[in-house]
Amino acid sequence: MHSVHVHTRAFLVADVTVGKEVPFEIITAGAGKGQAKVTVTSPSGKQVPALTTAKPDGSNCKFIPLETGPHSVQVTFAEQPVPRSPFTVTATEVRCIVHT
Repeated sequence: MHSVHVHTRAFLVADVTVGKEVPFEIITAGAGKGQAKVTVTSPSGKQVPALTTAKPDGSNCKFIPLETGPHSVQVTFAEQPVPRSPFTVTATEVRCIVHT
């Protein structure tokens, strides 16, 4: 496995909304055999469930942050860390301000 061939695509914006799905791709084309694994940790240290679905050139992944603050997203392929992982994604709450 050549880890240089494994990368993620997404997190164009590092800020996401609490309760909203955060999708991203793990591209493993040319990296050899292996399985992608994603571990998301919330600001309070709890594991956040992440769903990973295999596709021909890698995997699709998604998770839903349930609390505000920075979430750590650790991605591995064939039990090796993916370059630039872990990523930090900050979840915020949407607030409406009504002016009267």
